[in-house]
Amino acid sequence: MGVGGVLLYLELLLLFVAFLPLGDVLVRVGERFLGRSIRMTLVERAVVSLYVAGGFLFVLASLPIAWFSESLVVVAFVAGALLWCLDPGSRRDLRSCWSRLRTGWPGAARLLVPTGLVASAVLLLLVFEVTVVGGMALPNSYDGSVQTEFTQVLLRQGSVGTTLLPYADAGIIYPQGTTVWLATGVLLFKWPVADGSVYLTPLFLALGVAGAYCWGRRLGGVDTRAGQRGGLVFAAVFASLGTWPRFLVGGSYDFALAIPLFLVLLGWLEPLWQTHRGSWRPYLLFALLVGVLASLSVACAELLVVLVAVIGLRTLRPISRAFLPWAGRVALIAGLGALFVVRSLIEIIVWWGYPGHVLTEIGGPLPPAPPPSVSPLLALVGLMDPFLFRPIDVWLSPFPLLKLELAALFASGLFLLLLRTLGHYPMFERDMPRAATVNLLGTTAATAAVLGVIVLSGIHGSGLSAIVGVSSSGETSILLFVFYTAIAALPLLWAAGQLDRWLHATRRATNGPTPKQRTMRSKQTSLDSLGRGAGGIVLAVLVLSLPLISGTAVTVTEAPAYMGDLLHDLSNVSQGDLEALQWAGNHLTACSGVLVAPGSAGQFLPAYSDARLIYPMDPSPQNLSYIRVVANLTFGNYTATVRSDLLALQTTEVLVTGETNVLWKPFATAEMTNSADFRLLFQAGDASIFQFLPGTAALGCGPVTVAPAVPTISLSAVVQSS
Repeated sequence: MGVGGVLLYLELLLLFVAFLPLGDVLVRVGERFLGRSIRMTLVERAVVSLYVAGGFLFVLASLPIAWFSESLVVVAFVAGALLWCLDPGSRRDLRSCWSRLRTGWPGAARLLVPTGLVASAVLLLLVFEVTVVGGMALPNSYDGSVQTEFTQVLLRQGSVGTTLLPYADAGIIYPQGTTVWLATGVLLFKWPVADGSVYLTPLFLALGVAGAYCWGRRLGGVDTRAGQRGGLVFAAVFASLGTWPRFLVGGSYDFALAIPLFLVLLGWLEPLWQTHRGSWRPYLLFALLVGVLASLSVACAELLVVLVAVIGLRTLRPISRAFLPWAGRVALIAGLGALFVVRSLIEIIVWWGYPGHVLTEIGGPLPPAPPPSVSPLLALVGLMDPFLFRPIDVWLSPFPLLKLELAALFASGLFLLLLRTLGHYPMFERDMPRAATVNLLGTTAATAAVLGVIVLSGIHGSGLSAIVGVSSSGETSILLFVFYTAIAALPLLWAAGQLDRWLHATRRATNGPTPKQRTMRSKQTSLDSLGRGAGGIVLAVLVLSLPLISGTAVTVTEAPAYMGDLLHDLSNVSQGDLEALQWAGNHLTACSGVLVAPGSAGQFLPAYSDARLIYPMDPSPQNLSYIRVVANLTFGNYTATVRSDLLALQTTEVLVTGETNVLWKPFATAEMTNSADFRLLFQAGDASIFQFLPGTAALGCGPVTVAPAVPTISLSAVVQSS
């Protein structure tokens, strides 16, 4: 990392620390009302507090009051810190922690070693993530541009918006939890609005390790030695071997922000149903966290509600007495969680009838949709099969060595999981209780079933098309592979248990009351180990060490280049593109209507100018005039029909960049350069801005006023070099 990378690293740590007191105060208030229904470990409390504070700011920003600003954020953080210092409960917990540290090394080790290892892994992975994004000038031109528009609207009006006006004629239907996080970073650290997604995402990708630790520890038993081993093994596997979530910096920023909380809540599924059957209070706490999750990622929240219902099915014996409590608790979680996205639900109803959810319908009827290039069944296989070894399949891992290792570990882990679930492998009980193995197998199968429903509902004539509109097959597939990674961790979990028990037995054998007895016990232990378990110990060492060592080596040596290529493919922004955007912000009027190619750097125009964008990327505009214009200008065709469509779209300028994203082609400029209908206003490198003379903006419009006034500099100017 260069100097700018170190600065960003410190800013992310400061942001994390600033959120914790506010979140912890809110969590403690909830615990006083709900009771300590789910006793949290130190790592769990830190992750949950972070999200609770973010959810609190989201609620404030969602109120129809124009007050979300730097002052509000600072006041909330300062008030949270003061209340935390004054809270007797926080002081009592600190004294309890200090007393445990003073009891000696065993007590301190049980408290500090797991937490310290997880914290170290998070900090190291954060270095990797910040270094990887060091060469990005702008984020993914699809996901990042959408978040840029949302953030600009929030900062402009001081509350979560319902439309993209004045930047574009479109309604906002997606929950804005991620937008509030991005706006908070922009307000506190003066990040450029367009780069907020790049700057913030590394923190949550690194926290995925902490989420994996919490999940693994809950599966093994939160108060047991096996639980600590399980948490550390899960954290190590997700940090070094697993593809998701650590390689999500290319896009899906809202999804990346949700992953750590999703992993934590996966660990709560079992205790939620098994230890609190007579009380509704823990379900209230869980429902609130599901709501926070829904404000970030609808796909994660939808799946979690399904998994809650699936795990709770075991309480339906006898059915006559258990069905209503089960249904009521699931409904409570779904309903209370939905309150966090109630504005989005209303907006979906309001804008659903408009093509692409736009405010104005322009153009003729749409052409019939082309048939899918891949059959739904083949697409479903590609989204859920962990054993695809074609070069283009990167869901399991983009690296051949890790793909092979993960496939072998997944097959072995699935075998162990089935044996333990069927009760034929009692030895594994010491590493993971049978209830946890049933939980893991059930949630994995349920996730695969949900993915199947989403994909098959897209078949024409299925009558379930609404499911496709409110879900994501791609993100659900990623979550399925997260479960695959957890199953792949089971052989390592077995190996860690074998080594831990062997070391523990060796220590006991050498701690006899006399030197003679210690010698005899040590010899006997050694003979037993050699005679019965030497081969098992060697196997355990190999199973545990080889995947983690190779995974770490590949991550350090090959992953930066892979991520650099991926980011270049999704956000190939040139200096000319940035200069064109800055020129547009300084010269275009508020009455301008600017056409940009889908997926181009021009999609970031709202971060630089108040000029109207035709159209934003999401949702994809269902507008025949727009579709014809893009199809023709991409191939350099300018006809009378294109001219009429540009007029219908109220176009006054066309901003052309190079190929920013490999998924979309840029506009060709030859016809515009030679046509009398266009006048070149600006050019730098491969970026140009043309005025469409027949659609010239009305006279009298004043220059734009960019709000808020934040620097429009590129990330490469802040994160200088890797």
